[in-house]
Amino acid sequence: MGMRLRLLAALAGAMLLLGCSSTRNMRVLTARPANITIDRSIKRIAIVNRAIPLQKSVVEGVLTGELPGTDAKLSRECISGINQELSSSNRFEVSLYNHELLSGSLSSTEFGPCLSWNTIGDICKKTGADAVLSLEYFDAAYTLENLSKASKTLDKVLVNNTGEAIFSAGGTASARAGFRIYNNTNRTISYENSYKHSKVWRQSARTYLEAASKLLKRNEAIVYVSRDLGANFSRQLIPMSYWEQRLMFKGKNPESVKAERLALTNNWEAAADAWLRAFNGATKPKERAAIAYNLALANEVLGSYDNAKKWIVTSYTEGGDKRALQYSRIIDGLIADHQRLQQ
Repeated sequence: MGMRLRLLAALAGAMLLLGCSSTRNMRVLTARPANITIDRSIKRIAIVNRAIPLQKSVVEGVLTGELPGTDAKLSRECISGINQELSSSNRFEVSLYNHELLSGSLSSTEFGPCLSWNTIGDICKKTGADAVLSLEYFDAAYTLENLSKASKTLDKVLVNNTGEAIFSAGGTASARAGFRIYNNTNRTISYENSYKHSKVWRQSARTYLEAASKLLKRNEAIVYVSRDLGANFSRQLIPMSYWEQRLMFKGKNPESVKAERLALTNNWEAAADAWLRAFNGATKPKERAAIAYNLALANEVLGSYDNAKKWIVTSYTEGGDKRALQYSRIIDGLIADHQRLQQ
């Protein structure tokens, strides 16, 4: 009985230690700059479809299997994806220019000459825009996985207690586009580049033809990818916010406990004031380091990154905790991102 009690006491002590972590996990919302930086002076942007191809020849249509007008329809799907994504953001006001333009390239699959600034000026005047986002070319395709390849990679599954071959079929829809952003405020090309997007669908069945028949149909697949390309490209222009994990040290004195509770109820300004009082009253280096760490966190949440940097340096200097050093590098990244957001 004595041994059993000692084991229970030891187990209870271990559980108590596990439950007494000095930190708690927090989630904070951080702003990240757009992957493609657009001048802050550009508030309203006009979307133009300049990817309407020249008439395909009958021979080319037979060779590619495309129906007349397919590329034009798919470029409109891409424009729809762009418009929907940009319109849902707070970064730009958006106007959809209601006149489509022929591609500047004879092949309609590469960049042609830039639009004239007179044309850009006219579009901006009609739409009230500061800049023009132009889809300069667009091309999409759908390919089925080669039958011989699928046959070589077949698997076996147990059907009615016997091994039966299962064939896999894959279909890939891919699209590529060219974009230019014309800044009418200073008559410069802010951006010019190509963008690609693809998606793979896969199905399995007892025969290759059965598996292939279960795949998303060609027209549906390329429409999906065309719209998705437009939406994905638009996200490159928009600053985004993400939830990220952070640490917060638990309070060791009444003022720190109060600050912790204020932070948990999202009152970060009052929490920062309480932590500052706690820091000024603390004498032990380890306690001062933990409070300084929390002050860095509070200032990050409040958007004061320079103060966050000051406090995390204090935390590492006081305590030498490698977690403070890691957080210092995160804050350096936030400061750099903030500078990009202001451009």
